[in-house]
Amino acid sequence: MDTNSTCCLHNKIATKGNTFIPHFLLSKVPESTNSINLNEETWVNVEKYLFNAVNHKYATGLTANPKINGIKVYGKTGTAQNSHGDDHAWFVGYAKDENQMASTIILVENGGGGGKIAAPIARIAFKYLFNKNIEDRLAVK
Repeated sequence: MDTNSTCCLHNKIATKGNTFIPHFLLSKVPESTNSINLNEETWVNVEKYLFNAVNHKYATGLTANPKINGIKVYGKTGTAQNSHGDDHAWFVGYAKDENQMASTIILVENGGGGGKIAAPIARIAFKYLFNKNIEDRLAVK
C-alpha cells in the first residue's frame, strides 16, 4: 500500500467511513469522494486500537502525541524492512478535537524505527496544526 492509500485508510477510520482526496489544505474540508459502511462497534474498536497505539504507556507511537489539552491522537507506527539499507520509519495517524481533524503520514526512508523517528515528526506536525489559528494559514492545493 502506498503512502496516499495508507493515509486515506486512516482518514476513513477518523471519519467513520468517509474519505477525501488528500491535499495540503488548511482552510476548509474538501467534499467527500467515497465512503465505506461498517457498524458502529467496528468503528469504535478500530479507533480504540489506534488510540492505544499512541497513548498507552508502552505504545511505540507514544512520541507522536503532542499532549495538548482537548486533542486526541490516533495512529500506528511501522518499520518497513529494506534489503538495500536501513529500514524505513513510518507513522500514519490523525488527531482531532471538537472542531477539526488532521491526518498525517510520515515516511523516513532509511530512518530506522517508526516509533523512534517518524512518530516524533508527526508530533511536531500536530503541535503546529492544533496550536495555531487555522484561518490565518495559507491553503495549498
